[in-house]
Amino acid sequence: KKRLKIKEIKGLQNVIVTLGEEGCYLKNDEYSLFFEGTGLSRRYNGRADSFISALAVYLSEGHKLIESIDFAIYASGISVTRYGVQPLCQIESR
Repeated sequence: KKRLKIKEIKGLQNVIVTLGEEGCYLKNDEYSLFFEGTGLSRRYNGRADSFISALAVYLSEGHKLIESIDFAIYASGISVTRYGVQPLCQIESR
């Protein structure tokens, strides 16, 4: 809740709070949604990098925000089931 108050102070359009393997939470004027995570994890490093990278790629390809978050959760879930971040980052979103 503390992070979401920043949205009001800063005038941000969308706030996404990542919650590790539990998923993430989206808050904007239209939605207040929780996205369940994969629950899979061998390790934790690289999860956030994979999430934000996948989110940016999917959004840049013209997908809607909700679809992009779903894709990013899927990508970050895969990234923590394998050792090393780089192999996943080479997979295309298509």
